[in-house]
Amino acid sequence: MISKITQEISKIQPLQELKRVKNITGNISEFLSDISDWNNTNLFELKESNYEAFKKEIKSIVI
Repeated sequence: MISKITQEISKIQPLQELKRVKNITGNISEFLSDISDWNNTNLFELKESNYEAFKKEIKSIVI
């Protein structure tokens, strides 16, 4: 789809999105593995902390 775009300037946003998607897909298995390790997480405490553990993990893998 990007190769069909004729103007170089119009390719910037789709290329940035592609880079972001590749980053996510490259790290998703590690993220899911970490989440599965949290099986002892107390859901009440997680909610009370506004899901900080999840947010921290997401920030650590997303650039």
